[in-house]
Amino acid sequence: MKKLLSISLLSISMACSTLAAESLGDLARSAGQDWMAGKWVSTDGGASLSYEWILDRHAVSMTFKMGSRESSGLLTHTPGTETVNFTAADNAGGITTGVWSEEGGNLVLKLKHTEAEGKVINMALVHAKTDADTMTVKVYEVTASGALESSAKLEMTYKRQK
Repeated sequence: MKKLLSISLLSISMACSTLAAESLGDLARSAGQDWMAGKWVSTDGGASLSYEWILDRHAVSMTFKMGSRESSGLLTHTPGTETVNFTAADNAGGITTGVWSEEGGNLVLKLKHTEAEGKVINMALVHAKTDADTMTVKVYEVTASGALESSAKLEMTYKRQK
């Protein structure tokens, strides 16, 4: 009886370990979207962007700098789902929250930025891979229904830094 109970508990334990939550890194790799990790600089030299794996690839630390504006954020995966969340703060007192998705092979961050004065801006950043060392980021306004406007307000090309 003890042997049967031990075997049953071992089987349950092994089954539970195979059901362990995927890390954000596992999710990105399986979707073919882990290419974005690294340090990037815009081709005009005016902006830098970094996505760095942390916490055993369970999260990504993000930093952005353009002119005097800086922000730092965190991408996390909600266990048991495919939801990737984003939260950031900037040096002007603003807070940004959003959710990442994949649309048409591109990584899309739909976000809500609340400025220090309380003004809310809804936008989307579409990250498109051009090649292993180049990506384009387009910034779109987001309508009240959550759709992206038809044309980008801003487009920047970034090169990977080695």
